[in-house]
Amino acid sequence: LPALHRAKLDELLQLTAPPVVEPVEREASASLDPSRQQLIRGLSRLRDQLISGDGRSPSVRLRVLRNERAFDLGRLERISLGLGERALEQARAGRVARLIDASEAGTHRAAEDCGEALQQLDRAHRDRVEETGSHDLYLGYPFLAGAVARQTSIVAYPVRAPLLLYPVELVRDSRGARSWKLAPKGDEDPIVNQSLVRLLFNKMRFGFPDSLAEELDELAADRAGGLDAVIARLREVGVEITPRSGPLTAFETRTDLEAGGHHLELEEIAVLGLFPQSSSDLLQDYDAVI
Repeated sequence: LPALHRAKLDELLQLTAPPVVEPVEREASASLDPSRQQLIRGLSRLRDQLISGDGRSPSVRLRVLRNERAFDLGRLERISLGLGERALEQARAGRVARLIDASEAGTHRAAEDCGEALQQLDRAHRDRVEETGSHDLYLGYPFLAGAVARQTSIVAYPVRAPLLLYPVELVRDSRGARSWKLAPKGDEDPIVNQSLVRLLFNKMRFGFPDSLAEELDELAADRAGGLDAVIARLREVGVEITPRSGPLTAFETRTDLEAGGHHLELEEIAVLGLFPQSSSDLLQDYDAVI
């Protein structure tokens, strides 16, 4: 098993409780016991890593698209012009969105490729639900890209991930096994990508209270004006974001995120994928133990 000071978030740790002592003796020894201090330092480091991330999470920085993790709605434009835009508009409004018809998948190479990609993503999502119980499938739009740093630092941390997440489900159309639709997940509302926003505030050395997290989710729940309201609220607390407008664009790898220091901008990109969220309950568990 790894040493506590080198352990990662997903590694198994074995902790052994010390012998039970009398209350007075326990209080005196707790302040002097170096193993207890080492445990607190180790747990504090893991908590900070959970909040700040390490750049590998797609909820913080999506580097490339893999079929088993993400599907770019921009790919639908290869099937029919405007199909991606329509699917995005319907999904954001909480309506069922058609992605692929069986007739298209059988006669159109682009539709067949998209169908295979959606099947891999659906299988990966179902496996994750079965193994962990986590429902991490969201339609992410728009993307927040750039680099973030506190005012006194010249080192910028690159980010590129969805700002808002729309809970959805992939549904096979009854008209054919290769038909796919995107349906809203129950009565769940859109949410803010808390993993991304927590990292922004952490890197900028801003406080991020639970009350602000709840407020941002409440603003995002408004499907009509939630995006503008979230951006306005972030600006009020010091997170400046440059808006972008125009048609939906395809996701492409970017290598310029760190250029120019601190900057954040929106991208007209929509990706259906697995975007895990850091649990605030888990953070509270860390705080309670520490």
